[in-house]
Amino acid sequence: MTTSLTRRPEPVETVGRDAYELMLRLFPLCRSLTGDGVRQTFDLIEKEIPISRTEIPSGTQLFDWVVPDEWSIRDAYIADADGNRVVDFRRSTLHVVSYSEPVRTRLSLEALRERLHTLPDDPDAVPYRTSYYERTWGFCLSHRQLLALPPGDYEVVIDSTLEPGHLSYAEATVEGEGNAEVLFSTYVCHPSLANDNLSGIAVATMLAKRLQGRRLRHTYRFLFAPGTIGPLAWLHQNRDGLDRVRHGLALSCIGDAGHLTYKRSRRADAEIDLAMETVLRDSGDPHRLLAWEPWGGDERQFCSPGFNLPVGTLMRTPHGEFAGYHTSADGMERIRPESLDEAVNTCLALVDVLESNRRYTNLSPCGEPQLGRRGLYRSAGGAVATPDDERALLWVLNSSDGRSTLLDVAHNSGLRYPVVRRAAERLEHAGLLEAEAGREGGLEGRICVVTGASSGIGAAVALALAAEGATVCGVGRRRQGLEETARRLNGAGRFVACEADLMDDREPERLTKALIERHGKVDVLVHCAGTIALGAVETASVQDLDRQYATNVRAAYRLTQVLLPALRDSQGQIVFINSTVGLAARANVAQYAATKQALKAIADSLREEVNPLGIRVLSVYPGRTATPLQAGVHDVEGKPYSPERLVQPADVASLVVNALTLPRSAEVTDITVRPMLKP
Repeated sequence: MTTSLTRRPEPVETVGRDAYELMLRLFPLCRSLTGDGVRQTFDLIEKEIPISRTEIPSGTQLFDWVVPDEWSIRDAYIADADGNRVVDFRRSTLHVVSYSEPVRTRLSLEALRERLHTLPDDPDAVPYRTSYYERTWGFCLSHRQLLALPPGDYEVVIDSTLEPGHLSYAEATVEGEGNAEVLFSTYVCHPSLANDNLSGIAVATMLAKRLQGRRLRHTYRFLFAPGTIGPLAWLHQNRDGLDRVRHGLALSCIGDAGHLTYKRSRRADAEIDLAMETVLRDSGDPHRLLAWEPWGGDERQFCSPGFNLPVGTLMRTPHGEFAGYHTSADGMERIRPESLDEAVNTCLALVDVLESNRRYTNLSPCGEPQLGRRGLYRSAGGAVATPDDERALLWVLNSSDGRSTLLDVAHNSGLRYPVVRRAAERLEHAGLLEAEAGREGGLEGRICVVTGASSGIGAAVALALAAEGATVCGVGRRRQGLEETARRLNGAGRFVACEADLMDDREPERLTKALIERHGKVDVLVHCAGTIALGAVETASVQDLDRQYATNVRAAYRLTQVLLPALRDSQGQIVFINSTVGLAARANVAQYAATKQALKAIADSLREEVNPLGIRVLSVYPGRTATPLQAGVHDVEGKPYSPERLVQPADVASLVVNALTLPRSAEVTDITVRPMLKP
């Protein structure tokens, strides 16, 4: 059954007004990279939604960055000889360079000028300036104000502290039924700047508030953190669980009168990209789509190559493009409550898409099914509401091949997503479609362990599982090979490199402990690791036999043993990539064949033991396959190596994926595959 979100649209004045009023309360606070202003901001957010807070000590190494000392400010001013405050922090938090050191002195105007920042080309605006990582101090004022200062001595006071403390960030979490997470991120380090970025804070808060209490597939996480180093702190703290982040959206500069603008993630074709583009298209309102570039806000951290998370950015007029950017001209007068309202509702529409988007399989794929007798076509008395509803039925039926999602259908057909979703729901209700979420074998969100993932069949299986939405924990002895497999994904899936030598008796336990701590479960175990040594029985060394036994039999046996409790909990699946010589030996492969026939015996016996527990066990017997191992075999045999005439690793991977996604009413136990072109 498809889960469909239904929500009552709130009046424009309610959502927009609530967000605007929150911004009014936040505007006077002096936020910076750290300090009490950030915590006071969290206090106000917490009055709207439940949040948790994290404090990272100064001096903590965060990848290539170090958490700076904490800065707090109580007062700051420049006073003339009569004691009049000519520049006063109490009137605007922008008047002080953020992170200014404490100072109390008297200076002549001439000496003071080098500490004063203005905008001669915009003489009425006060600029916003920071110095987070270099100790200094200074004031900001309008250029017109500077020109009006008479010569003389001035009292200069900055009552601040800059000393070891903490970096703070906050999270609001709306729990869903599954493990997958959607991340919304916004930055909280700017002082009295409205569009950049109190608007992002307000929209994120109102969105989280409106998701409270809903039944959701995904968990929605809202991150409120200072720019750049805040996301880096969060990524550092959560680096072992980032595989849960399936979609992400950074929110900034989203409250002015400009049209909505979406900047794609680094991946460019992530589901979040297609989803947001579809939502904006369906709105019918003017909007802009921007390609990825490493210039902008916190999306740069989430999308850096080491993470490459699918995080796009939603804004209106991008930073730096609107007049008054990073100046006092970015005040509350720039903000439109109706713009905040539209932003919240656009994000809610995005949530609806992410919650309902899935793949379907057409259960009547041979020709079009007769829709009229099912009350789905006009011949049944005008059952469809519009021609688009009718077209959507045909598009969904034609596209439901188990690979295309509803978003793909909406994109390819040009039909609005709600129309496509409605068609899928009606076809499913009529028994013509099966949703992926209803198939117990679906791989989305599964944790799959693949040994031998550095190359050959293991790498191909890892890539195929990741492409199906699984998180793949690739196991291998060579990190370089695992990293190459990860690079081949090119950001199109989640791959975790697990360097381990399974011939070491301690490694299976260590690996299992790490997997459970990181992912909480294991759903699939695929044994691809193997080695081969050729030779006649009379001359082959016993050492070669021992080495093949240790790799091909003992290591697989032991890893299966220690992972069985987790696989039992998840009613998981185990795959043994065997060989055709595991079924029938030939000359000069006695040792290798013996290990592969032993592996078959283990799989067959294990299947009988664990089938009653809901665990499926599959053995795959490939013939000669185009892998580095097979190239070595051909070299020993003195035969020319023609990989195009052999089974391809991707062929084996496809068989594995199809078997794993088979409905739970059936089980494939043994698959033999051999080259189509015979020698």
